[in-house]
Amino acid sequence: MTTQSFTLIIGGQDVIELDDAEKIYAICDDCTAGSRGGRMHIRFHRESDSLEAAIRLAIDQIQQVGYVVARVETDEFSTVAQFNEQLAPTS
Repeated sequence: MTTQSFTLIIGGQDVIELDDAEKIYAICDDCTAGSRGGRMHIRFHRESDSLEAAIRLAIDQIQQVGYVVARVETDEFSTVAQFNEQLAPTS
């Protein structure tokens, strides 16, 4: 397995509160939650065979806590573009 690094940007949250962090850390022990530029983000360093699998699991876990993932950021553009297209709100 390889360490996959990526960031989930959370929609509708601009600051992380202690309760938010505790909920996240209760299900994800491989991330760091914070705020920057008026947006809540969760940075992952996850062991996985693929970046796609790591991102899919992280999105599922964060959605279980009740957050909306607005987009994914990482250096792996093709995988991130695919997820951001799927996360984009439809009109």
